[in-house]
Formats: sequence, C-alpha cells, structure tokens
Amino acid sequence: MHRLRNVYKKGNIIARTLKNAMAHVQSKVLLTATPLQNSLLKLYGLVSIIDGRVFGDLDSFRAQFTGRANFDALRKRLAPVCKRTLRQQVQPYVSYTARRAIVQEFTPSDEERELSRLVADYLRRPDLKALPEGQRQLISLVLWKLLASSSRAITGALATMAERLQNLLNSGNSEALAQSLDEDYEGLADTADEWEGDEDESALASSERATIAAKIAELRPVKKPSPIER
Repeated sequence: MHRLRNVYKKGNIIARTLKNAMAHVQSKVLLTATPLQNSLLKLYGLVSIIDGRVFGDLDSFRAQFTGRANFDALRKRLAPVCKRTLRQQVQPYVSYTARRAIVQEFTPSDEERELSRLVADYLRRPDLKALPEGQRQLISLVLWKLLASSSRAITGALATMAERLQNLLNSGNSEALAQSLDEDYEGLADTADEWEGDEDESALASSERATIAAKIAELRPVKKPSPIER
C-alpha cells in the first residue's frame, strides 16, 4: 500500500501503472491500516487512486490543505470516499494480540551521555555533507532512534555514513543513504520511499571534497560493530 501512497511522484512507475490500469474501473476499494505517514500528500495519493476528481491536481491540493489547518474542509471532501474504522469497533470480530507495555529502567554511563551529546551537536550543524538535504529530517530522526536504542546501534550507523562519504569522495557517487543505513535500521528504505524529501546529490566541487574529507575524519573513529556484537 505504501507504494500507492506515492503515486503522485513521477518516479513511481508501479503505482502509476496500477492507477492507469484501473482508470475505467467504476468500483474500487482500498484497505489500509495506516494510510498516513509524515505527510498529507500520502492521503492525496490514495484518494487519487479511487477518484482523481476528489482533490484535483497536486498543486491544487497543496494550495488548499498543506501548510494550513484547513481540516474541516478536508474532512468534508473525504466523507464520500473515506471510511475510518477504529480498532474498538472491530474487536468483536478480530482477535488482536494483547499489547502490554514493559518498562525497564536504564541509567546511561558517563561515556554514553557524552556520546549522546556529541551526536546531538553533530546533528544540529547547519551543513552536514553526511546527510542529503532533502532527507535530513528523516535520517536525523532515525539516528535519534538508534541512539536511544544502544551505543552499538548508533555506532554502526555512523560508520556506515563514513563509508558512504568515502565512496562519494573516491568515485563521485555512492549508494543512497537510506539504502546504506537499512542494515542498521530495518525498514528505513521503505520509510524513505514514503518521505517527502528526495536524496539529490550533484557532482562534487573541489571545495566540497575537502569538506567531505573532514567529515569522514570526524566519523572514522567510530568502529562499526559486527552483527554478533549488535
């Protein structure tokens, strides 16, 4: 379903092919547990699969509903095509696994506090060559989650970022960061596909090469843990 949410993106060939194939189908039903993630544009994508006339084109939707709290108008527009069912409404018919929260107290060491401070300072820098500008918010969020998980988890991610920068410096291109970090944070590639920003990197200028080399030097002291250590 997450592929269909991005049908408005030009590069999403699969979703566009499905949308065109169903263009003349009168009755359509889409079932999803979590239709929205990060952006109202995902809602636009799903609704356009059902009926492209509900919201019109993408520019019209952006002008009316993104960047402003026009939720009443959005609800009215959705009413004919969207039906929301809460978990409590279907519990008599669906056997859900009971959710029980387990809380474990944890006191970080001085070294872990220092690592957290260093990572926080690093992510606040205005210019980070290690993070594509279009996906900086997404990758920063992932790094914060890894930092909260364990020191080994964030160590692996930082080492991956250093390796990617080195490849970029050596050959002028590298694997998308979301793909590279997917080993450290399972499911990141799928999450990145749903994120609004794009990973856009142009050719490196000579001045940028020196900057990237300095960034690599900062990340290099981090030793990437083995799968067993994780």
